[in-house]
Amino acid sequence: MKYQSPFRDDLPSIDVALTNNPADTAYVNGDPAVAREGSIPPAAAFEQHQRELVHLINYSTQVPSNADLEQVRKAIQWMIDRKGTLASVGGGIPVYEGYEALTHKIRSLIAGTNVTLETVQDGSTGDYAIRISATGGGGGGSTTVTIGNSGAGVAVYKGTETGVERFRTLTASGGITVTASVDGNTVDIAGSASLAVANVGTGQGLFKVLNGSTNELRSLKAGPGIGIATQNSGTEVLLSNTAIAVADGVSVGQMYLCETFNVEPMAWGSSYTHTRLAEIGSPMPGPGTWTSRGTVAFANGDAPASPSGPNITRLTMFQRTA
Repeated sequence: MKYQSPFRDDLPSIDVALTNNPADTAYVNGDPAVAREGSIPPAAAFEQHQRELVHLINYSTQVPSNADLEQVRKAIQWMIDRKGTLASVGGGIPVYEGYEALTHKIRSLIAGTNVTLETVQDGSTGDYAIRISATGGGGGGSTTVTIGNSGAGVAVYKGTETGVERFRTLTASGGITVTASVDGNTVDIAGSASLAVANVGTGQGLFKVLNGSTNELRSLKAGPGIGIATQNSGTEVLLSNTAIAVADGVSVGQMYLCETFNVEPMAWGSSYTHTRLAEIGSPMPGPGTWTSRGTVAFANGDAPASPSGPNITRLTMFQRTA
């Protein structure tokens, strides 16, 4: 919008006045005391500023209204708010320098050794971008990196396909979880499977209990006449009969019914009086460790007569245990 000077009253017509009116002529007020007429404004002086203000209101997405006399202020505030703010992000060198004298200052990019910069325009949108290219090795330029797998495991690097280096993806299965770390720099692989263990069959179960994350199994302990050993590099348990034949023909595990008097002998050949009354499938016992398996006591007058003397006090069943 240009400044509209008042008409000159010394010119013969309005058209001539508009054409020859100096652009910076000032307006004067009329003063009857000195017989001075006031300046006559042209129509443009009233029209143009209104059109400018209405355009400003429309540009700020408002609808001009006679009821709202603050639309110009609102339009100016709208433009101030649209200015926005700029800031650098990330840990690199900031591109944005700051705001000064109503101007956002953006640092320029300068090509270093083996680097080229060029402005390119998008053919569809018309937007401009800066293309940064490496032109050779060293001095900040490109570097050729060779990628290969090492070790005897499954290879993670697959190869180059259509100019892109391809790596195999890690997938989880069989109780294994694969997750990316919070910062995305590492891959966490963890086992989450719970191994279920249970006893089967009708015998004594080897599995005892799950203690925390440990399955506890019962140990095998050898009883009389039984041997336990591992074989095949510890992968098998061998159970065997270890009954020991001694010179007197008595084996561990054999049993005898004996008459005893006041004290039960725990080993054959002790000083206590005892006489074999009956035996189970074996000749006369000899030295060794004998364990009582049961005793029958008799009251006076009820005990049977002993072949070797007076009535016996009790009958005891013994078993050789070692």
